[in-house]
Amino acid sequence: MSGGALALAALVLAGGGWGLWWRRIQRVDVPLRPWAYWISMGASCVLALAAFANGPGLLGGIGAALALLLGGMYLGLALISRMPTTPMALSVGQPAPDFTAPDSNGAPFTLSSLRGGPVLLKFFRGHW
Repeated sequence: MSGGALALAALVLAGGGWGLWWRRIQRVDVPLRPWAYWISMGASCVLALAAFANGPGLLGGIGAALALLLGGMYLGLALISRMPTTPMALSVGQPAPDFTAPDSNGAPFTLSSLRGGPVLLKFFRGHW
């Protein structure tokens, strides 16, 4: 395969991966372990490096550099993101777990007493 074709494949793989990832972020549907994204971005970096090794020409070199930048940036950000390794206890759209806590006067308050309508919970720390 020529260097230009490898660069184009790397760019399509990296750009497509970023596009799909962006759509998942907008839907708040990010997997805990995005293996497919890590593998595709790593493969785009490997393809871009192979393109450079095969002499991609000017346009292929620009495409390979862009693919290397996109793939490397994704992998670097994924490494430092500190994504959780376990599912969240509460997600958007799920009912809040019931609890009992003292209100501002010290009387017990149960969240389930407000069930049936919209609720805004605001927690304060400390005493003023």
